[in-house]
Amino acid sequence: MKKTNVIAGLAGGLSAAALLLAAPAVAEPVVGDNAADAVAELKGSGNRVYVENLSDAPLAEAQVVAITPGPDIRETIGVQDPYANNENRQDVPVGQVYYLTVE
Repeated sequence: MKKTNVIAGLAGGLSAAALLLAAPAVAEPVVGDNAADAVAELKGSGNRVYVENLSDAPLAEAQVVAITPGPDIRETIGVQDPYANNENRQDVPVGQVYYLTVE
């Protein structure tokens, strides 16, 4: 009986720890959002946004009908001397490309 209580306590503790350590989700624009707000939100997070407008409506009056994530935008950090040892260089993601279709 005591083993069961100890195991249950450990399982509960590990579950709580996993929830506390989980990274918070970043809110992204969704279909139906205002197009201008969606573009501003994505660009504000360091992303590159390409917009295809299917109507003549200005961006402030258009709505998002599709969001397609593209490749990561990467930047090289570390030693910038081309003659130096490249072991200290790293490619890190600094944003992402998004393709928005609006109408």
